[in-house]
Amino acid sequence: MWRASACVLAVALAAGLATTRGTAAGMPSPRILSAVAAPQTLPSQGGAVRLVAHVRDATSCVFLGQRGPFGSLGQTAPIPCASGSASASLRVGANRTGRPVQIHFHVRATGDAGHVVQAGLTVTEAAAVIRAGPPLAIITTSLAQGWVGSSYVTGLLASGGTPPFTWTLVSGALPPGLTLAANGRISGMPTSAGTFSFVVRVTDAATPVAQTATAQLSIDVAAPVPLGRASANWSGYVLSGGPFTTVTGTFDVPSIGAASADTGVAEWVGLDGASPSDTALIQAGVQEAYDFATGTVRTYAWWEVLPALETVVSLPVQPGDRVTVSLTQIGAGQWDIEIEDDSTGQTFATTQAYTGPGATAEWIVEAPTSGLTGTPMTLADYQPDVTFTGLRVTGTQGPLLALTMTAGAGPISVPSALTANGFAVAYGSTAPSPP
Repeated sequence: MWRASACVLAVALAAGLATTRGTAAGMPSPRILSAVAAPQTLPSQGGAVRLVAHVRDATSCVFLGQRGPFGSLGQTAPIPCASGSASASLRVGANRTGRPVQIHFHVRATGDAGHVVQAGLTVTEAAAVIRAGPPLAIITTSLAQGWVGSSYVTGLLASGGTPPFTWTLVSGALPPGLTLAANGRISGMPTSAGTFSFVVRVTDAATPVAQTATAQLSIDVAAPVPLGRASANWSGYVLSGGPFTTVTGTFDVPSIGAASADTGVAEWVGLDGASPSDTALIQAGVQEAYDFATGTVRTYAWWEVLPALETVVSLPVQPGDRVTVSLTQIGAGQWDIEIEDDSTGQTFATTQAYTGPGATAEWIVEAPTSGLTGTPMTLADYQPDVTFTGLRVTGTQGPLLALTMTAGAGPISVPSALTANGFAVAYGSTAPSPP
């Protein structure tokens, strides 16, 4: 038996290859004059192969062939071929490998005296088309800030490719105390402050060749959260350091109800103004105000740059909405203020002059100051808890201070512990669970 090169029909005729079972005087041995297989090349999904043999001095013929690229032989029943020819079709299964394979066939001719000769044929089956998924890419571009001694949990995300994905750390180092799991989860409790840069790789499950993608990321870890401090009208967190050139945060808008006097509550993100001696302040957020005279509640978005009063903006907001506030310095003394209602997709933006030091960044629930009296209003009983997430700043980070709002009877608005997910602020004297 012999083979042709790839994609070319190979025919091994009886000469030199015939096998004989017994010899009888005067009885001619059968001969295979030619053997043809068509088509010579099969597609990767397989198909039928037509086998035709021309013989002499043979009474019956049998065709044999592979059922698949690596399968056993199948064969036909004996076919009368005393007329000098025989034909049959054999079906070949799909080639699921990534390379072409040769499929082998044989024709056996038997004469009157039991003499047997055999010829071999070979056709080529094309390689399977391995279809990879969409290009694999890492879509995580930034990671939440952590704090020393506080629990940290976040996840890396990828798109395209063939799930499941496997994540590994290629170079650099995570903050001490954090680990990267194969599923992309970064978790633990940071033990050192600083900025930690590293490169991660994601590998998909495509076969025979997996896709990979890499990305450089970093995690900022701030110093431990110190003990909190009481405030007459603020509750939340204040970050010192700076100068800060951006501050961002997302919060949910609570509801307030009727009361026996005018009440209000405001949720905002800002810079400066964290101490009585600091008279500069830029901030933006949402306020809910109850008017006792009319029995109505007004909810509205606003921005403010001290010493001017707040400016109400034409951005509809309502209780239950999620709102993101971003303050960004775009030039010397020039700041972009953006308020986006994430629940509706509507956005307000303005550019304002501000020359404060940017020495503190704040995420606050406040008892608003009355424009008439210049003193804090009675804090409204807001429900549910206000949850702040997506806390981000640009600038050198220093100590972080938790603020609890107090009145004559004690705490009236208390923040939760701060985690990598953010924090919550609750009305009353009991700290809520963090998000």
